[in-house]
Amino acid sequence: MGDLRVTHDEVIQEARDRAALLNLRHPNRGCLYLAWSLAVVLQDQGCDAQIQAGTAQFLAVPAELDDGVSPNAYSYVYEPEVWTPEATARSFETGQLPEMHCWVAIVSTGEIIDASLRDQPGLAEIAGIKWTAPRPDYFWGTISDCKAAGYVYCPDVNAIRTAYLAIDLSG
Repeated sequence: MGDLRVTHDEVIQEARDRAALLNLRHPNRGCLYLAWSLAVVLQDQGCDAQIQAGTAQFLAVPAELDDGVSPNAYSYVYEPEVWTPEATARSFETGQLPEMHCWVAIVSTGEIIDASLRDQPGLAEIAGIKWTAPRPDYFWGTISDCKAAGYVYCPDVNAIRTAYLAIDLSG
């Protein structure tokens, strides 16, 4: 990846430190604030980082343990036809985001970075999905790396607009 002056771990930690301050006001927007903070940290390093938002899926059960019946993935499915401006405004009023996930892309290298990946196993288990796959701290890689890890990231222009609107309204 480009010419970062610090390690991936240092970038992620700085983004998490910044996001922690934002999460105090809106604790249900963790992935958004992590993505926003991560984009800022990367931009400070000279990277063309952009917030992405939309549908994301994480393999919770490796293929060799999949029984073919139980849920094997945890996901956020952004449906633009459901998240009308009115529905989105209602979610904002309660401090929530629409069902969507946020991450960062570095355009010039085609990399995807998700600093909130470490939170997904716990959220999956709250939703009743037993997570038996490896528990990564974060994801930093290409689309090919995503597929190999069992992750899917599908950005949606309306979800990205929603993410930026939520940031603007955060004050």
